[in-house]
Amino acid sequence: MVLHTWSQNLSQHVHVHCLVTAGALTDEGTWKATPKGYLFPAKALRNWFRRGYLDGPKHLLGYLGRYTHRTAISNQRIQSFDGRRVTFLWRDYRDGDQVKPMTLQVAEFTRRFLLHILPRGMARIRHYGLNANRANRARQAARRALRAPEPEPPIPETLGDWFLRIAGHCIDRCPRCKIGRLKIVETIHRRARDPPRLFSQLK
Repeated sequence: MVLHTWSQNLSQHVHVHCLVTAGALTDEGTWKATPKGYLFPAKALRNWFRRGYLDGPKHLLGYLGRYTHRTAISNQRIQSFDGRRVTFLWRDYRDGDQVKPMTLQVAEFTRRFLLHILPRGMARIRHYGLNANRANRARQAARRALRAPEPEPPIPETLGDWFLRIAGHCIDRCPRCKIGRLKIVETIHRRARDPPRLFSQLK
């Protein structure tokens, strides 16, 4: 379950995205599947919605994965800042999904952005049931009951590859030409702080 608090124009729009398991593991170790159409009435869904939720688990996981690592607004959407006003792009779903500019005073833009910073102690992501962190044995039992293959081990990836997969942005792309790649030629280690000097020595 992923908590999502914002809309495209940064207004407060609190809702959750959930992955619901279509079945359960019985005490005997067998899998009890839910009846067809248990979650959504198929006739009420448009084709793309049905395909996205029922036939596209990878697409759905990728969609939710992007939400778990995003903030209320990305840098790419911010168009300008003149010291007093911020102009950013937003998608108007009520007007044919058109992308429009919106300009807000700095105070109002900051207020809207701060609405989506969670209080201390509140988690954005919660795992339940078979997806809980402590449910590894139950997941293995469910996999055996469903005769599902063992998942492939994760492929190691660099920080840049991970950021590209999650956020769709290359962190090593040249910010000037937008084509070339930045290359680390030297790492400068932070020097230890100098010992504090007495006030008299500053004179």
